[in-house]
Amino acid sequence: MPEIKRTLAEAMRIPKITPEALAIIKGGTPVSRTVAAADARAHEPNPKVQKAKSHPMISKEEPVAVEPSVPLTARVPMSIPQALLKAASERKQKKIRPYTHQDIIAEALQNWLHKNGYLPEKG
Repeated sequence: MPEIKRTLAEAMRIPKITPEALAIIKGGTPVSRTVAAADARAHEPNPKVQKAKSHPMISKEEPVAVEPSVPLTARVPMSIPQALLKAASERKQKKIRPYTHQDIIAEALQNWLHKNGYLPEKG
């Protein structure tokens, strides 16, 4: 099938858009399902609370609120992923929490944000 060649001017012409299509375009940026679901769960009146399991850093009586997680991407120095992998595997072998990459990173970020006044203390 032969290709139909157009001039640059023809290619750059904006086609007529129907009012319905224009309304969809101007409707706004769609929200990620994951973020929308996390936002909806975050505003629920009674978040799930569970008792903390034995942990060297947390007492058994202290309840831990289960907060929804959202995806986050960041570029870090090359040495951090290797050290994180080593820490996670050693902690998992010794059954010391946190031992998942996600939990270790979340705890480190929370500590830094609390220390620098960006995240209010819980309770």
